[in-house]
Amino acid sequence: DGESLNVFKLHVPAVPHVRTGAQSYLKDRIHSLIAELEEFTHRSFSPQDFAASVDLYTRQRGLCRKAEDLCAQGRTTFASCAGLLELAHFMRVEEHITLLEREILKAQKMPLDVLPHKMVSGIQAPPVELIEVMAAKGLRIVANDIATLARSYGYCPKPSSDPCEYYHDFYFNHYPCTTMLPAGDRRIELIRERVHESGAQGFIFFGEKFCEYEYFEIPFLKEMLRSFRVDVLSLELGADDLLNLMPHKTRIEAFAEMLGAGKVP
Repeated sequence: DGESLNVFKLHVPAVPHVRTGAQSYLKDRIHSLIAELEEFTHRSFSPQDFAASVDLYTRQRGLCRKAEDLCAQGRTTFASCAGLLELAHFMRVEEHITLLEREILKAQKMPLDVLPHKMVSGIQAPPVELIEVMAAKGLRIVANDIATLARSYGYCPKPSSDPCEYYHDFYFNHYPCTTMLPAGDRRIELIRERVHESGAQGFIFFGEKFCEYEYFEIPFLKEMLRSFRVDVLSLELGADDLLNLMPHKTRIEAFAEMLGAGKVP
């Protein structure tokens, strides 16, 4: 609408927390951001208000994990679950908590499903059309490693009224993500653990075009998963692909059929 909006930046250290100066740098950046926000809003930082906000997000992330568990049990579809969880990025946390509680209550009343298991990964949840193809071919998503889903709520820091302590914990112990360089080294092992715990028989990676960090680890990921007899399908999605998903649908259908027959190369 032609308005100028203030922009506030938080620079984070793209190195492990043990690197000299990493922790003090993050602490300094947080203090600087608080000072900028205090000057802009003409309000002083409130540890009590911060702690109350932390409690809300702790509750919301716990509900996200519960919704994911119900999806893994087959009590709700992945399409419904992914849409519900991604709403967290577009609505107030209080509203999302209310929505999660209502949908979880509904899902808990649904029967269990025993379809073949698989795990999915990528930056964003795949288009609904592809999720529906997976469901139609009898594949149930029992775990996800998607940045806008599990990576956002997979780890929850300990409650604290100290923003430096809270965000230090959140940043350096965050669910491993290729977009957060210090966490990258832990990803392969964590995915192995999640695949083992969930009993996933297949792994589908939905890559975003030009997201190089995701692609760097795919060769290692495939090698590790196949050593545990978990079959892998890697797909790449771009803006043009969304206009014609048929090739991707065909590959998912073939993967599902070969997975059921134990013939995935």
